[in-house]
Amino acid sequence: MPTPRKTAGFASHRLGRAGSWCVRRVPAPSMNDNGGPCMTSIETAVSALRLEKDPSEPFTYAPEEIDALETLTGVRFPEDFRWYLTHVGWRKLDYDHATLLLRPVAHVYALEFRAVEHGAFAQRAYRDFERQAADLPDGASAYFPFGQMRGGSPQIILTLAIALRGADAGAVWAVRAQGSSADDEFAAPVRVAASFTDFLATVGPRRKLEAAAEKANGALFDRLLAEALAAPEVVPTRAPEPENLISRFFETPGDVAIDAARNVEVLARVLAQRVESAQRFAAEAHRFTTEAAVETGLLPPPLRRARIRFDQPVAFDRMDTVLRKTHGFRVVRVQSEVGEGHRLTEDYLVHQGKDGWTLLRREEARIADVKIRDVGTFAFDATYKWSLKKKVTPAWSERPADICVLGEEDALSPARTAFVAQVVDRADFRPNFESFVFALYRDRLYPEFAAMSPDEQRHWADSYPRLTRPDEIWRLLGKTLTLTIESDDTFALSVPANWDPEHGLSLRVTDWRIAA
Repeated sequence: MPTPRKTAGFASHRLGRAGSWCVRRVPAPSMNDNGGPCMTSIETAVSALRLEKDPSEPFTYAPEEIDALETLTGVRFPEDFRWYLTHVGWRKLDYDHATLLLRPVAHVYALEFRAVEHGAFAQRAYRDFERQAADLPDGASAYFPFGQMRGGSPQIILTLAIALRGADAGAVWAVRAQGSSADDEFAAPVRVAASFTDFLATVGPRRKLEAAAEKANGALFDRLLAEALAAPEVVPTRAPEPENLISRFFETPGDVAIDAARNVEVLARVLAQRVESAQRFAAEAHRFTTEAAVETGLLPPPLRRARIRFDQPVAFDRMDTVLRKTHGFRVVRVQSEVGEGHRLTEDYLVHQGKDGWTLLRREEARIADVKIRDVGTFAFDATYKWSLKKKVTPAWSERPADICVLGEEDALSPARTAFVAQVVDRADFRPNFESFVFALYRDRLYPEFAAMSPDEQRHWADSYPRLTRPDEIWRLLGKTLTLTIESDDTFALSVPANWDPEHGLSLRVTDWRIAA
C-alpha cells in the first residue's frame, strides 16, 4: 500500500480494519464544525476510536430502550446517534484516547469524553435537563443529554446534548453542568459539532491534544500579558536595584505598588491557574494591590526590622522551564532581627525588566527556633505563624496540647511569652475547667441525650455516661488539646468530645474566666 502524501497542516490516520488511509485536516482547537473531518459515516468514526477492552457486562442499548426514549422525546433520534447506542452504547473509551479540544472563545480546553450515559439514567437526565439548559435554541426539551465531558483544574463539567428538532437537528451542544466550577465562557451553551459523527471524529490521544491546547493557550497568555504590561491598571513601583525596592517597601509599604501583571504570570505559569481572557487577566491583576496583598498574606504587614542584610538575587526556579533563565524572575533573601532579637529570614520574589526591578510577593518567611523556658520551642513560618514544635501537657490538663500563638513575626513579646508560660504552668485552673465542663454536660448536653428516642439512646449510650463528679469529664474528652494564644490574656481551647465527634468542645478563656 503506498505511503500517504503528507501536506502541511494535515495529518494521516489509519482507519478501519482494512487499513485504508484517510487524509484529513487536523481540526483547529475549536468546535468541530469549524474544520470538519473527512469521515463520512458513523461506522468509520467509531472504527477510529479506542474502546476499553472486554467490558464486564452488556453495554449496548436494546431496541426497546431506544424506542422508549424516542417516545419520551417525541422524535426519532438522528441515525448516527441511534447507530452508536445500538452498537457501542455506554462502553467507555480508553482513558488515553478520550480527549477532545473545545474553544468557546479564545482559550482552548482539553476535555475528556468517556461514554454515553447508561440507559437506566437516560430518562431521568432528559427530564432534569429542562431546568439546566433553558438557554439552548428551541428550548431544552428539544435536546437529549447523552453524557458529559470534563477536565481541567478547577474541574470543568459540561453536559453534552444532541439536538432533536429544528434546522440544527443532529448537532452536539455542551452546557455547564449543575454544580460545575466552569469558567464564565460556559455561561451560555456551546455548539460543539454539527453531528454526533463529527463529534466522535474530534476525539483523540490525550497527550497529543493536551500538548496542542497548551501551545495555543501559551500563545494566548503571551498576548494577554503583553497587553497588560503595556497598559497596567496601576503602574508598579520600580527601582534600579532590588535592595532599594525592598528597603522602600519596609520603610513605607503604602508607597510601593507591586507588579500585578507579573503576579498573574506566576499564577498562570507556576500555579497552572487558567487565565482565559483579558477580562480574567484584569480581574486577577486587580486583586494584587498592596493592601489586598497584605490582607491575604502575599506581603507582610508593617514590621520593625533591625540589622537588615540583603543577599544577591538568584533565579526563581519554579518558573516554567521553557523560559529557562531569561524570564527575569528572581528571589532575594533578606535577613533581619525582629521582636526580641529573633532572627527572621524572608525570600522576596522580584522581577528584573528593562526599566528596573519590580516587587511581586514574599515567597517564604521563617524565624529561628525560639525557646520558652518550661514550655518548649516555638517555630514561625508565614503560613502557620507561631507553633510549638512538640506537644506539652499543661499542669491543669490530663491531655497533651498543641499550642499556637496568633500574630506576626514580632508576636512573641515578653508579655505574650509570659502568658504562654502561665497557660502551661497554672495548675489551679484545673478545678475551674473541670467544673465548667461538668456543668455544661450535666445541665445542657445530658438532657439532650435524655430527650432522644430509645433507638438514638442505644446508639449514643457510650458517649453519654452519667457523671457524678467534675473530675470525671476527662472520660469524655479526646486525646489532644489545641490551645490558641490570641492575646496577652486570652486563649482558645478545643478538644474532641464523645458527645459531638464532628465539632468537639470549644471554649475561650479571658483573664482566666471561661466562656463557651
